[in-house]
Amino acid sequence: MTEQLEEVLEHGYTVLESVYTPTDCAEIERILLDSWKRDGKRSMGGDFGCVFHPVLKYAPDLAPFYGRKEVVNVMREVLDDEVCLAHSGALLANEGRQFCEWHCHLNGNQSNGTYEKPAEYGQRVERLLANVYLHGSNGRVGQLLVFKRRVTDDWQSPRPDRHIEWDNQTVVECPPGSVVIFDTALWH
Repeated sequence: MTEQLEEVLEHGYTVLESVYTPTDCAEIERILLDSWKRDGKRSMGGDFGCVFHPVLKYAPDLAPFYGRKEVVNVMREVLDDEVCLAHSGALLANEGRQFCEWHCHLNGNQSNGTYEKPAEYGQRVERLLANVYLHGSNGRVGQLLVFKRRVTDDWQSPRPDRHIEWDNQTVVECPPGSVVIFDTALWH
């Protein structure tokens, strides 16, 4: 078992540092900003910033940046299966973006609070997200907050109030160009 697999199983996520070079990050940002301009320059502030789903519809030039071997290899090991792209998305944010409520992505766009955990769930990771942090995750540009969970833990919200920072949250910091791979049941 690799360290990355163990981290996902025990904490719900792993960080692959600096997967993308500064040149890659600049090009990805240029493509996203061009798409944002074509889409009418929606607000990058508020709770969620400007979200593109599916991002490849808006920015097909991002396709060559998908499928990085080191990312796919970790995902393949965690899933114990071949990897396929089920959904693509991007979030553009500026300093006007506020704390968004705690959420996870286990049921796509549906809140997990409205679904019971299937009896067979929790033996293995079912789905993963791989988020690319072009500018990193830190106090200067914004931090990723997660609530660690084992794959066998309940998937319901661990706290009733999703609009405040939680006790026992973890701040995930990483350098620019890093990829955070996480179980879609991870609250963040």
